[in-house]
Amino acid sequence: MEDADYAFGRGRAEYERLIEQAEIFRPLTERMLRNAGIRAGMRVLDIGCGAGDVSFLVSALVGSEGSVTGVDVDSDAIGVAEQRRAAQGITNISFRQADARSPDSGPVFDAAVGRFVLMFLPDPTEALRLFAKRVRRGGILAFCEQAGSVTATPAGQQPALAALLALFTSTFQRSGARPDIGAELYSRMRDAGLQPDPGRWRSSRSAPPATPSLTAAGHCLPAACSPRSSSTAWAPRNRSGTPSSTTCARNCSPQPASSHCPGS
Repeated sequence: MEDADYAFGRGRAEYERLIEQAEIFRPLTERMLRNAGIRAGMRVLDIGCGAGDVSFLVSALVGSEGSVTGVDVDSDAIGVAEQRRAAQGITNISFRQADARSPDSGPVFDAAVGRFVLMFLPDPTEALRLFAKRVRRGGILAFCEQAGSVTATPAGQQPALAALLALFTSTFQRSGARPDIGAELYSRMRDAGLQPDPGRWRSSRSAPPATPSLTAAGHCLPAACSPRSSSTAWAPRNRSGTPSSTTCARNCSPQPASSHCPGS
């Protein structure tokens, strides 16, 4: 199966729109990254980096002792990201055209992150397994994805907004994308042999656990909420009214694809 077509097309105008959109998602993304355990000195892989906004955010978190590698299959987007990096004089980021699902003999990372990436992939669970191979055992995978089936307000109260969100969702569905993948993050991470840990979102000041742990229930703040059921994870809405879901997992690989980590 091929990746879904990108409904908004490619080109400089779209990259500029994404850069503007990134400012809206920046606060949520930063909370996700901090609470997931991204910190100074880490080596982080930014998957589907596009024009580089998540990479720039991670760059500030890992500092001069850390590094960020941004990869994307779109060579033009990589060109834009590199131009922006050079203009800002940032030295701890490298960008390259690549598919993070492909075998790579390069370095193993402390963490892999992504925003609005899994929704475009034909098999998100298998993609998570492949991403985990790029991350050290006990490392971090953290993703922010759309949860399009959750509306900001009841349709009867804001019919115009509800119609806009319905159009947004149907457009992505027709392109082959999964606009509700955020609601599946928790279960897909478990199926990929990872250890989803929504419990770590309870405190933005908490340090990463010394050993992998699994929390399958409980209220999680500030960036995400734990599963309402065993297969669903939720997060707050962004300013535009479109819900997003953020889930972080510990890498327990290598292990048989059909097995889960101890305690899962």
